[in-house]
This record gives sequence, C-alpha cells and structure tokens, in this order.
Amino acid sequence: MQLLRSLFVLSLGSLTLALPISNIANNNAAYYPCPVDILMVIDSSSDALTTLQFNAQIQLIKNVLVTSDWTDFERVGLAWYNSIPTTHYGFGTMQSKREFDL
Repeated sequence: MQLLRSLFVLSLGSLTLALPISNIANNNAAYYPCPVDILMVIDSSSDALTTLQFNAQIQLIKNVLVTSDWTDFERVGLAWYNSIPTTHYGFGTMQSKREFDL
C-alpha cells in the first residue's frame, strides 16, 4: 500500500511539472491553458482513513500539486468518494487557486 501511495504521489508530482501552465508572477510569461482534463479525487472513507491521512491528502493537493503558478482552472475538477463519489467542483467551475484553499 505504501509503495502504491508513493507511486501515486510521484505520478501526480510529475504531472504538475509537465503541464505548461503560466506563471502569474511573471507578466512576460506566455499564457498556456491547461491542455488536459485533470480530476483530483480525494478518498473520504472514514472507515479506511484516519483524520491525519485525510488531511494529508488535502494538504498534498493544496500545497504541492496546485501551486500559485496555476492560472487556468477551466479543465480542473475536484471530487471525493467514500461509498458514493461526489463532485465538489466540476470542470469549468473553479476560477482560482483560492478555491483549493478553502
């Protein structure tokens, strides 16, 4: 399980580095909209995860995957699941990184 979790984190980290998304701090940078649909899914199973593990997922998305360099959220979504999947933000509904920080 730990190996699988590490591979998942590594894959997501590689994805964020590979996507050409513009840097808002550099006004001279070219604007690159997100070229693919990205759905981030959080496991919210209270019978399988501790509170610490659940919060670690949130912090990974907020502080590692979705950085301030991301400026285009049209093709980004956020969902969670336990016994039933729930869409929190569908594609085209988020406008900024601030929505990940709630």
